[in-house]
Amino acid sequence: QRYLEERVKNRKTDRPHLNNRAAQMKGKKAAAIGPFENGYGAVRVGDGQWGARLSTGDGADIAAGEMLEIKDVEGSILVVARG
Repeated sequence: QRYLEERVKNRKTDRPHLNNRAAQMKGKKAAAIGPFENGYGAVRVGDGQWGARLSTGDGADIAAGEMLEIKDVEGSILVVARG
């Protein structure tokens, strides 16, 4: 048992974020579905829609289809920014 515990504890992986979806999404691009109101709106990532919050500004000037970068994930809300 001790041998197995040491192997598991010291195991290295080439995919450290395999089961951490939030970590996998950081840095990816998301398309705005429409304008944001008071900093909140929705984005499309792949074939899914997510609620989103802008990291700065209110987003009233964001057009549908504008590409935003995912900066962080707060629960089920993506924190996005232009760029």
